[in-house]
Parts: sequence; C-alpha cells; structure tokens
Amino acid sequence: MNADVLIGGIDFDLWLDQIGRSRSTGLRWRNRGWVTTVNIDGHQFIAQEEIDRFWARAKAGEFAKEAGGIICMQKEEANNKPTSETSQPASSPSSKHARGPVGRTKAAP
Repeated sequence: MNADVLIGGIDFDLWLDQIGRSRSTGLRWRNRGWVTTVNIDGHQFIAQEEIDRFWARAKAGEFAKEAGGIICMQKEEANNKPTSETSQPASSPSSKHARGPVGRTKAAP
C-alpha cells in the first residue's frame, strides 16, 4: 500500500502538488484555518472529508478576493483613460527642456 495515499485521506504535500500549490501556501492555509490536517508519525495528512469541505467553501466564495497586481492596475488605468476626443495633445520629450540646458553656463564676455 502506498504510504502517501490512505483510505479516506492523502498526504498533504501530495494533495498540494495535485492542485498546483506550494508547501508554503499549504502552511498559510493551515494557519488561517482554511484546512485542517492530521499529523501521523510526523507527516501531515488531509482527510477526504476535509478536502470536500475545502472545495465547498471555495466554491461558495469564502476564500475569494479581488485580483491584484500590476496587470489589474494596467487594466484599470486603460479603462480610466480619457478618449482621444477629450485628451490633450501629449508634449514631446524635447519640450521638457525648452528653457535650455540645465546647470551653469558661462557668462557672456
């Protein structure tokens, strides 16, 4: 009998691998109380009932949160951009230095 798969449960790390999550994510889920594991001889196992409960809670949206990150920020910025009818013409990069060079200049003789 495979020690990783028990009747009614599975090795927690193996289950995390199967759903594409890391051990650190599993630890975070355990610390948050999202999943409960059982320690058997120093190995963490998750019961099938706990897996079913986890997925039921996930489907109900209990763990949902708004997406974040740079991609979402870029999409939001793109949605908030003014249309070309109301936007002002963009200034050219050279117009930033229209006053001349920055720094000291020699005095005229």
